Amino acid sequence: MHSALLYMFIISITLLNIKNCIEENIMSDSSKIDRLFPPKHFNDSSVNKIYTTKEKQIMVWQRNKVNTPKYKVFDEMVQLYLSKLPSNNVKKYVSNIANKDLIFIGSSKNAKTDFFFARVLWSNDKLHGIVMDSNMLDIDLETGDTSQIDDVVYAVYFGLIRAAVLTSQSEISHNTDLHQLLSTYIYFIILNALGRNAIYNQKQKSMIHMVCIYAYYRHFLKYNHAKALGVIKKLFGKIFSKDLQNEFLPMMKDISQYSRTNDIPNMLVDLRIYHDNPQRLTMSIIKNIQQVGYFSLVGPLDQLVPTIILSGYPTSLIPKRILVNDKIHKSIETIMLKYLNKVKYEKTALLNPKG
Repeated sequence: MHSALLYMFIISITLLNIKNCIEENIMSDSSKIDRLFPPKHFNDSSVNKIYTTKEKQIMVWQRNKVNTPKYKVFDEMVQLYLSKLPSNNVKKYVSNIANKDLIFIGSSKNAKTDFFFARVLWSNDKLHGIVMDSNMLDIDLETGDTSQIDDVVYAVYFGLIRAAVLTSQSEISHNTDLHQLLSTYIYFIILNALGRNAIYNQKQKSMIHMVCIYAYYRHFLKYNHAKALGVIKKLFGKIFSKDLQNEFLPMMKDISQYSRTNDIPNMLVDLRIYHDNPQRLTMSIIKNIQQVGYFSLVGPLDQLVPTIILSGYPTSLIPKRILVNDKIHKSIETIMLKYLNKVKYEKTALLNPKG
């Protein structure tokens, strides 16, 4: 009896070791991945922990001999889709990283989400790869085939823009043109959430705009109250009249305790611009732009920028109502191109082993 149990124990241990060896040949070591490429964010936010957790949950399948057949299928699908695209930014930049074999298949054991679909392997100001979540993008882990090759390509572009934001954080922090566009974008999101039936005169709309600018600079750039008000005076002085600034800016002392974009509904209530429950406005925002849009709005800048840009393309990854003003979206993308051109790439043996 004892010898039989011992035999079964030895067999189970042997099978477990075989399973572990197979997995090691298929997927890169997750602990090494997390150590070498820890998730990074442009700024602190209340949802960064969620993004970090989701990113770490995506395991990376190595580009080795074992995985060559599936990557052959996957790469050919990517290249075929890119060949059919018109000459645009997606085609240019995704083709570049695809030709470097730095697009990876990833697998997540967790439930499918609707706001996270690609892991960015970024370290020391270099991009080492972008990993597709097979669960989100319907990638067959046995064959490398996918029914959503279009979304795969756009997910790669999303990751590239995010990497560009992370790579050029210092420069982007001082790009006033970009921040003017992004803060105005948030203003349009809030106006849409307030609804067509809400009646606001031009003065009230200008006040809402100033609140959005204030919230943007406090949340994404971590400006204090006085510095955020100074931005409104200096950079937006031509938009808002002196009389309105003199009247409204002193009133904003009543919202100095708020420092995040998800506080905008409370700011509008405290300033007596919005007279309903602030939670109702929050729910209206989420209904309009869904979870992926809301998390980017209240999250880090490296999620907001690619979300806005991707909404201008034909992909199901981003809700269409995130596209609020075509001119603003295109202007944001144009500014980001110079940062995309600065992204440096590097292969690592962990992801591209010779064996």
